[in-house]
Amino acid sequence: MHPNTYFEQPRTLWNKVFTETDRKHVIENLGGALGSVKKRETKENMLALYYKVDPDFGTRLSQKIGVPLNKAKL
Repeated sequence: MHPNTYFEQPRTLWNKVFTETDRKHVIENLGGALGSVKKRETKENMLALYYKVDPDFGTRLSQKIGVPLNKAKL
């Protein structure tokens, strides 16, 4: 995949640069902000983007905010 696609650079950051501690901090920070969003559709749309970055990223964030990934996997 070309290195300048929308998802390749954040995928590299998530998988190759971040430590496990970094990943946990990102999920905590994003989960707090995204969890406070009122519209479920907005949450689902954001989860779909994070899932495209990396399935692990999307799954962890989904679990943190309590919204299933059903639509994100489409």
